[in-house]
Amino acid sequence: MVESTTEGDPITTYYRVFSRDQRVEVFVDFSADQFGNGRWNHFFCWAAPLNYPGDPRCDSPSDQPDR
Repeated sequence: MVESTTEGDPITTYYRVFSRDQRVEVFVDFSADQFGNGRWNHFFCWAAPLNYPGDPRCDSPSDQPDR
């Protein structure tokens, strides 16, 4: 999924679902954002709604054992 910053730079979010336990692995690529930090974010969620925003957050990431 690609969202644009205010300046028009792409922020790409990748979702990968693990079918065995239904976890969702999320990668957010900020490397093309000229005014951002140029990094990637990576985390796991136990579920993701279909209308997930471009900058997703888990309901309670600190409660997830993979964090």
